[in-house]
Amino acid sequence: EMEAEGVRDRELERVEHLLSTIRSRAEGSESSDSDVVDLDTGTMLSQSSFVNEVGPASKLSCASSVLYVRKIEVSSSHRGLGLGLFLLDAADRQLHSGPSSLTLLIPFPLIYTKGGACSDVDACTLQREKLRLGKYYALIGFKEAGWAGTNSYFMGRAKGLGRGQEERTRVDNVLPHLFKVS
Repeated sequence: EMEAEGVRDRELERVEHLLSTIRSRAEGSESSDSDVVDLDTGTMLSQSSFVNEVGPASKLSCASSVLYVRKIEVSSSHRGLGLGLFLLDAADRQLHSGPSSLTLLIPFPLIYTKGGACSDVDACTLQREKLRLGKYYALIGFKEAGWAGTNSYFMGRAKGLGRGQEERTRVDNVLPHLFKVS
Protein backbone atom coordinates (compact mmCIF):
# COMPACT_ATOMS: atom_id res chain seq x y z
CA GLU A 1 0.00 0.00 0.00
CA MET A 2 2.82 2.43 0.87
CA GLU A 3 4.58 1.61 -2.42
CA ALA A 4 1.41 2.28 -4.42
CA GLU A 5 0.97 5.59 -2.60
CA GLY A 6 4.54 6.56 -3.51
CA VAL A 7 3.86 5.74 -7.18
CA ARG A 8 0.76 7.95 -7.14
CA ASP A 9 2.71 10.80 -5.51
CA ARG A 10 5.43 10.59 -8.21
CA GLU A 11 2.77 10.60 -10.94
CA LEU A 12 1.16 13.72 -9.49
CA GLU A 13 4.60 15.35 -9.29
CA ARG A 14 5.02 14.64 -13.00
CA VAL A 15 1.63 16.20 -13.77
CA GLU A 16 2.51 19.33 -11.79
CA HIS A 17 5.94 19.40 -13.47
CA LEU A 18 4.28 19.37 -16.90
CA LEU A 19 1.74 22.03 -15.95
CA SER A 20 4.39 24.32 -14.43
CA THR A 21 6.49 23.94 -17.59
CA ILE A 22 3.49 24.88 -19.73
CA ARG A 23 2.84 27.90 -17.48
CA SER A 24 6.47 29.05 -17.64
CA ARG A 25 6.46 28.71 -21.43
CA ALA A 26 3.24 30.70 -21.60
CA GLU A 27 4.98 33.45 -19.63
CA GLY A 28 7.91 33.34 -22.05
CA SER A 29 10.37 31.74 -19.63
CA GLU A 30 11.97 28.82 -21.48
CA SER A 31 15.23 28.70 -19.54
CA SER A 32 13.87 27.76 -16.12
CA ASP A 33 15.68 24.84 -14.46
CA SER A 34 12.35 23.46 -13.26
CA ASP A 35 11.36 22.40 -16.73
CA VAL A 36 14.51 20.48 -17.67
CA VAL A 37 15.05 18.06 -14.76
CA ASP A 38 14.09 14.39 -15.14
CA LEU A 39 12.06 13.67 -11.99
CA ASP A 40 13.18 10.03 -11.88
CA THR A 41 16.93 10.44 -12.33
CA GLY A 42 17.49 14.07 -11.36
CA THR A 43 19.47 14.59 -14.57
CA MET A 44 19.07 17.62 -16.77
CA LEU A 45 17.05 17.18 -19.96
CA SER A 46 17.55 19.01 -23.20
CA GLN A 47 15.10 21.85 -23.82
CA SER A 48 14.63 20.42 -27.30
CA SER A 49 13.23 17.17 -25.87
CA PHE A 50 10.08 18.95 -24.63
CA VAL A 51 7.10 18.29 -26.91
CA ASN A 52 3.72 20.00 -26.86
CA GLU A 53 1.32 19.06 -29.63
CA VAL A 54 -1.80 19.55 -27.48
CA GLY A 55 -2.14 23.29 -27.93
CA PRO A 56 -0.45 26.65 -27.43
CA ALA A 57 1.07 27.02 -23.96
CA SER A 58 -0.63 30.39 -23.55
CA LYS A 59 -4.04 28.71 -23.94
CA LEU A 60 -3.28 25.48 -22.03
CA SER A 61 -2.12 27.46 -19.00
CA CYS A 62 -5.66 28.95 -18.81
CA ALA A 63 -7.51 25.62 -18.58
CA SER A 64 -10.44 25.91 -16.17
CA SER A 65 -9.98 22.25 -15.17
CA VAL A 66 -7.36 19.52 -15.53
CA LEU A 67 -8.13 15.79 -15.37
CA TYR A 68 -5.27 13.33 -14.93
CA VAL A 69 -6.27 9.77 -15.80
CA ARG A 70 -4.01 7.47 -13.82
CA LYS A 71 -5.33 4.13 -15.00
CA ILE A 72 -7.86 2.61 -17.38
CA GLU A 73 -8.33 -1.08 -16.85
CA VAL A 74 -10.61 -3.33 -18.88
CA SER A 75 -10.95 -7.01 -17.95
CA SER A 76 -9.14 -9.36 -20.30
CA SER A 77 -12.40 -10.86 -21.55
CA HIS A 78 -13.52 -7.43 -22.82
CA ARG A 79 -10.24 -6.10 -24.26
CA GLY A 80 -9.97 -5.24 -27.93
CA LEU A 81 -13.47 -3.78 -28.19
CA GLY A 82 -12.48 -0.14 -27.72
CA LEU A 83 -13.94 0.08 -24.22
CA GLY A 84 -10.83 1.85 -22.86
CA LEU A 85 -11.28 4.68 -25.37
CA PHE A 86 -15.00 4.79 -24.68
CA LEU A 87 -14.46 5.04 -20.89
CA LEU A 88 -11.76 7.68 -21.28
CA ASP A 89 -13.91 9.77 -23.60
CA ALA A 90 -16.99 9.41 -21.37
CA ALA A 91 -15.08 10.48 -18.25
CA ASP A 92 -13.55 13.44 -20.08
CA ARG A 93 -16.88 14.62 -21.47
CA GLN A 94 -18.76 14.11 -18.19
CA LEU A 95 -16.20 15.81 -15.94
CA HIS A 96 -15.27 18.57 -18.38
CA SER A 97 -18.51 20.28 -19.26
CA GLY A 98 -17.04 23.79 -18.88
CA PRO A 99 -15.62 26.01 -21.61
CA SER A 100 -11.97 24.96 -21.32
CA SER A 101 -10.32 21.81 -20.04
CA LEU A 102 -7.24 19.63 -20.32
CA THR A 103 -7.13 15.86 -19.91
CA LEU A 104 -3.75 14.16 -19.40
CA LEU A 105 -2.54 10.58 -19.18
CA ILE A 106 0.71 8.66 -19.46
CA PRO A 107 0.38 5.94 -22.10
CA PHE A 108 1.62 2.86 -20.26
CA PRO A 109 0.58 -0.75 -20.91
CA LEU A 110 -0.82 -2.14 -17.64
CA ILE A 111 -0.09 -5.72 -18.75
CA TYR A 112 3.54 -5.04 -17.77
CA THR A 113 2.80 -4.00 -14.19
CA LYS A 114 2.61 -6.03 -11.02
CA GLY A 115 1.54 -4.37 -7.78
CA GLY A 116 2.02 -0.87 -9.19
CA ALA A 117 5.60 -1.45 -10.38
CA CYS A 118 6.90 -2.31 -13.82
CA SER A 119 7.62 -6.02 -14.24
CA ASP A 120 10.53 -7.51 -16.14
CA VAL A 121 10.18 -6.40 -19.74
CA ASP A 122 12.85 -5.20 -22.11
CA ALA A 123 12.98 -1.49 -22.88
CA CYS A 124 12.40 -2.01 -26.61
CA THR A 125 9.14 -3.92 -26.06
CA LEU A 126 7.94 -1.38 -23.52
CA GLN A 127 8.68 1.56 -25.85
CA ARG A 128 6.90 -0.20 -28.73
CA GLU A 129 3.83 -0.78 -26.55
CA LYS A 130 3.81 2.84 -25.36
CA LEU A 131 3.87 4.02 -28.99
CA ARG A 132 1.05 1.61 -29.84
CA LEU A 133 -1.03 3.01 -26.98
CA GLY A 134 -0.20 6.55 -28.08
CA LYS A 135 -1.64 5.82 -31.53
CA TYR A 136 -4.71 4.31 -29.87
CA TYR A 137 -5.38 7.43 -27.75
CA ALA A 138 -4.72 9.63 -30.79
CA LEU A 139 -7.86 8.13 -32.35
CA ILE A 140 -9.94 10.35 -30.06
CA GLY A 141 -7.74 13.42 -30.31
CA PHE A 142 -5.01 12.91 -27.72
CA LYS A 143 -1.66 14.44 -28.65
CA GLU A 144 1.87 14.32 -27.24
CA ALA A 145 3.10 16.53 -24.39
CA GLY A 146 6.12 16.26 -22.13
CA TRP A 147 9.66 15.02 -22.46
CA ALA A 148 10.22 12.30 -25.04
CA GLY A 149 11.99 9.19 -23.76
CA THR A 150 11.20 9.80 -20.07
CA ASN A 151 8.50 8.78 -17.61
CA SER A 152 7.22 12.36 -17.85
CA TYR A 153 5.83 11.80 -21.33
CA PHE A 154 2.11 12.47 -21.51
CA MET A 155 -0.69 12.56 -23.98
CA GLY A 156 -3.29 15.27 -23.63
CA ARG A 157 -6.56 16.44 -25.10
CA ALA A 158 -7.81 19.98 -24.76
CA LYS A 159 -11.26 21.46 -25.07
CA GLY A 160 -11.53 25.15 -25.87
CA LEU A 161 -7.72 25.49 -25.78
CA GLY A 162 -6.48 23.84 -28.95
CA ARG A 163 -5.05 24.86 -32.27
CA GLY A 164 -8.33 25.67 -33.95
CA GLN A 165 -9.89 22.23 -33.41
CA GLU A 166 -12.37 23.14 -30.72
CA GLU A 167 -14.55 20.07 -31.11
CA ARG A 168 -13.10 16.84 -29.75
CA THR A 169 -13.15 13.77 -31.97
CA ARG A 170 -16.42 11.93 -31.44
CA VAL A 171 -15.87 8.45 -30.04
CA ASP A 172 -18.89 7.09 -31.92
CA ASN A 173 -17.10 7.94 -35.20
CA VAL A 174 -14.01 6.01 -34.06
CA LEU A 175 -15.83 3.07 -32.45
CA PRO A 176 -19.08 2.67 -34.41
CA HIS A 177 -19.47 -0.97 -33.29
CA LEU A 178 -20.22 0.26 -29.74
CA PHE A 179 -23.13 2.34 -30.97
CA LYS A 180 -24.93 -0.03 -33.35
CA VAL A 181 -28.64 -0.23 -32.74
CA SER A 182 -30.21 -3.53 -33.76
